[in-house]
Amino acid sequence: MAVVPNLAEVFLLLTVFIAVSAADTTCPSPCTCTDTYGELTVSCSGQGLTDIPSNIPSSVMWLNLQYNNITRVSRSSFQGLQNLHGVNLANNNIKHISTSAFRNLQHLQNVDISGNQLSTLSEGVFNKSITTARQDQRNFFVYMANNPWNCDCKLKWLAAKLKDGSHDYSDRLVTCNQPQYLTGKELKNVPLDRLVCAPNLGAGFNVLDRMDAFTTTTPLPTSKPSLREPDRYRTDKMSFNIALGTAGAVIVIIVVGVKMHEVYKNKCSRRQQPVLEDLETLV
Repeated sequence: MAVVPNLAEVFLLLTVFIAVSAADTTCPSPCTCTDTYGELTVSCSGQGLTDIPSNIPSSVMWLNLQYNNITRVSRSSFQGLQNLHGVNLANNNIKHISTSAFRNLQHLQNVDISGNQLSTLSEGVFNKSITTARQDQRNFFVYMANNPWNCDCKLKWLAAKLKDGSHDYSDRLVTCNQPQYLTGKELKNVPLDRLVCAPNLGAGFNVLDRMDAFTTTTPLPTSKPSLREPDRYRTDKMSFNIALGTAGAVIVIIVVGVKMHEVYKNKCSRRQQPVLEDLETLV
């Protein structure tokens, strides 16, 4: 005998189904949600957000968060958004992206982090996404233009990829902001051996000590350095030796002069002696 559910049970199941569906597609305020041919797009652009909304529908495929005041992307920012294909984070104030932020997004295809305040980026941030995309034989691409990049050893991995013509990272307008001697230079054009990290010598250390990267001019000292004690000792000793040598030379000259005078005097005496003898004979 077939069991026929009563009307109350059917109504309860329908209510639960509608509630679950509504919970999944409820659009977070102040965002707008658009379903186009089964692809859900959530747009939160220009809403003054300081954090990524936590109640984004799990079925979202395209997420637009550009032109807000978001400052960081944490490991939980996209938690549960397994169907996410694209994220636009351009023109925020993002300074840090967790290495785990995109790790579990198996269908991710492109990310735009242009126009933020990123000075560095860990290689591990997009490694998982790139590996998954290659396994699925699909494209993956990251836009990174107009960030104040600090071109040191932490970005050497990215410079190497850009030099090799990376198909995963855009090199457009990826320029150095720091250190000062690399300001304005495209990261892909900086020699890898110039991407160095300053030793931890405290806040007073100036990485401009590496300015020989793009110049061979040696700056002239602005003031004469003071002599150290050993230098002063050597200088005084040298002066004494010079004075002693000069005095010796003067004494030698005087002695030679006296001797020459005596020789000349003797010669003159011998010349006058015959004259005197002749005079005596005449007398």
